[in-house]
Amino acid sequence: MHSEELDDFKRDVARVYLERVRNSYFKAEAMRERIEDLRRNMYQVRGIDYSSMGLRGCADDGSGRLAAGIDSADKMSARFEEMLGEWDALVREAAAAAAMLERSDESVLVMDYYIMPCGNWSDVAMRLGCSYSNVMAIRSRALLDYYDLMPERERNLPSAI
Repeated sequence: MHSEELDDFKRDVARVYLERVRNSYFKAEAMRERIEDLRRNMYQVRGIDYSSMGLRGCADDGSGRLAAGIDSADKMSARFEEMLGEWDALVREAAAAAAMLERSDESVLVMDYYIMPCGNWSDVAMRLGCSYSNVMAIRSRALLDYYDLMPERERNLPSAI
């Protein structure tokens, strides 16, 4: 494998790893929002008991659904806590490697886009005070440099190299 091809390979491996870190953040956020929605929705009125007024109507006060909703929310919360633990370990490991990057612009880019996402590439460019094309150049360098610092088990170099 030629040097340029090897560099491209390293960038791709680092990018895939960092995108997995980024996606884990969004998965955790989506689950947190689902739990909030479930908790908010389970307390909504489901029906009115008209029997006390001598009228026929829905006699379901929703208590069965409320109990089921609480149980479901509790199960999701337990899974969410487990997911947060996994995400926390992944983020700590990825952030430790990013902190070792020699160039601060590379470290900021990796942290702001991949590890603790706070926007898109244009937002990162604004934070770094440079153009979008410069951010892409910094990204290319950062991924190559990050490869050497990322967890060894995540590096997928073919044994022939």
